[in-house]
Amino acid sequence: MVKKRLLLSVASLVLLGGIGYGTYASVQQQPTTVKHASEQSTQSKKVAHKAVTKHAESTSKKTTTKTKAKETKHSVASKQVQSKEAKQVSQSEQASVAKKEQQASTSAKQTPTSQSATTATPTTTTRQSASSAVVATAQQSTQHAESHEAPAKQPEPAAKKVTLSVYGPISEGNAALINHASVTIDDGETVLAVLKRLTGQQGMPLSYRGIGASAYVKGINGLFEFDKGPQSGWLYRVNGVFSNQSCSVYHVKSGDVIDWLYTEDLGHDRHAPQG
Repeated sequence: MVKKRLLLSVASLVLLGGIGYGTYASVQQQPTTVKHASEQSTQSKKVAHKAVTKHAESTSKKTTTKTKAKETKHSVASKQVQSKEAKQVSQSEQASVAKKEQQASTSAKQTPTSQSATTATPTTTTRQSASSAVVATAQQSTQHAESHEAPAKQPEPAAKKVTLSVYGPISEGNAALINHASVTIDDGETVLAVLKRLTGQQGMPLSYRGIGASAYVKGINGLFEFDKGPQSGWLYRVNGVFSNQSCSVYHVKSGDVIDWLYTEDLGHDRHAPQG
């Protein structure tokens, strides 16, 4: 009987100890479970918050883009409206100005000149003043031009020219080394000056000595005095007349005909005067 009671007591203690231990273990495990569940809940909330934030940002960007597009369309439409209004105002002003000018012109035609000058618009008055000034200036210019007309241009004098020829020895056929060449001269030029210019232009050699009254032509085109004998040399004549003056002091005039002749007999073969 005592043993049964002891066994019963021991069993009761064991049972109570097991119940207590189970309760303790349950109590110890509960915070961990709660903590784990709390962490999962927190993570879920974070994920949900991020998704909501991304969605909100996307929605905000789309809204901003749409707003900017609407504002741009509104701005373009506003500018077009303003441009149309400006054109309408400009056309209206132009029509008004044209109407005023037409009225002023009609009034000027119907009223006397004195009244027209008083009642004309500023634009008409300005135009009339400018027109009058232009007319007056043109009249003054015409009068000035008439009073200061340049004298009629005088015809330039004809160039002064002479004709010059050079003939070789009669024994060789009286060949013309220069045949009636026309030479332009200046006032006061001499027979020698004309010969020098012409031979220089034609590249023909000329040899002479002395100056002034003592000048004497020795050779033309390589044909010299004494080449055809002791009485050979060069003579000149003007208009068919032999001169006893040096060729460097005989002054020619326009229209003269000058001949240089090679003589082989002191001029007898050229019919030159002797002495």
